[in-house]
Amino acid sequence: MKRRPIHANSWQLAIFGARRLSDAAVDGQMDLLRQHLTVLLSGQPAAALSWRSMVDAASVAEELARLRIGSGDEADGVIHQAQAMLQYMHQWAAERGTWALHAKDRQSIEDGLAWLLTLHDVQLRACSYREYSMALDRVEARAKAALRGQHGAGVTVVGGGNG
Repeated sequence: MKRRPIHANSWQLAIFGARRLSDAAVDGQMDLLRQHLTVLLSGQPAAALSWRSMVDAASVAEELARLRIGSGDEADGVIHQAQAMLQYMHQWAAERGTWALHAKDRQSIEDGLAWLLTLHDVQLRACSYREYSMALDRVEARAKAALRGQHGAGVTVVGGGNG
């Protein structure tokens, strides 16, 4: 069993952890993700970093849904569609050496990822600091396990940092 640290101000930590994410924090995160979406769809070389950020957002959205924050069949559909689109983009870039997409692909991916960002915005506005931290920790643990080869069939594992 992992030993957890003892904090002298445990009540303050508990109260802070139960607080909802601040509007300023959510606004900043969503602005950054919208910028990453724009760069990703532009096809620029910097799109690889933006792709990683969008994958991270999809993974966090998936974990928040598992915590029953912004969850349900429709939310699962939005998340899985976005993940499939991101996997398609990664495969496209690997095969062609560019992130630039055909116009019809670009529009459908933009629409799908915009739905992901809409869902993620709702999730972030509804979750607490503790829930968000828990989702981030679970995403990190899942990514580390995948890099060690502990993942399901059909899973694309891409190393190289968090965007």
